[in-house]
Amino acid sequence: MNDKAQSAVLSTNLSDNLALIRSLLNESSDLFVKVIKSGDGPASFAVICLSGLSDTGLIHDHIIRLIQQSRLSSEE
Repeated sequence: MNDKAQSAVLSTNLSDNLALIRSLLNESSDLFVKVIKSGDGPASFAVICLSGLSDTGLIHDHIIRLIQQSRLSSEE
């Protein structure tokens, strides 16, 4: 098992955030990404598998911040 590999389960509305997540992750050529959609409503979730990165924790934190910002913007 690759000790650098991590996965994050992010509870989000994918219709609003999937493109944002993908564009962020695609900025890194060293990144392998798999996004799985489950359901169509607000309870939909993405499983993002990250590998080959020196610090996936920072990437996870950035994704979560982007999603939180997106939620705040959509609620205003």
